This record gives sequence, C-alpha cells and structure tokens, in this order.
Amino acid sequence: MGDQRRTHKAVTAAGLRVPTVAFGKFAAQDPVLLATMATQPGSALLPGGIPITVGGAIAGAIGVAGGTKGEDQPIAEAGAAAAAASD
Repeated sequence: MGDQRRTHKAVTAAGLRVPTVAFGKFAAQDPVLLATMATQPGSALLPGGIPITVGGAIAGAIGVAGGTKGEDQPIAEAGAAAAAASD
C-alpha cells in the first residue's frame, strides 16, 4: 500500500505542479473541490508529494509515504532539495 501512496503523491504533485500539502490545504477550503479530488483514482492530497522542476519545467516528482505523522513532508522536501542541488 505504501508504494501506491508514494506513486499517487508523486503523480499528483507533478500533475498539479505544486506540493500535495499545499494543494490539500487549498482544497480543504472548498468542499466541492475536496470531495472531487478525494474521489479521483490515483490522486493524493496528503503531505509528501513534491514536484521537481528543471529549468522551469516539471521533470518529475518525489512521493514519500509510510512515515509516522509528520515525517513524509520533510523527507520529500529533503529529496527535492537534493535533486535540485544536482541540477
């Protein structure tokens, strides 16, 4: 199950071009949007998905899942920072 959550977070972050935590907070303000996104197969609004950009274009994303409460986001951020540093 963790593999699917990681993939869903990465795909959502890359597709929306924003971290999943940011979009989750945005969607929480609109019940219709939140309900719509929550029912989309393969999407995730939980923290832990970070898009990776290279030269202003989306090059991929990192999805982290399976940590205890609050661990996924900082681990994803560290991975995205490492990817950016190697650019």
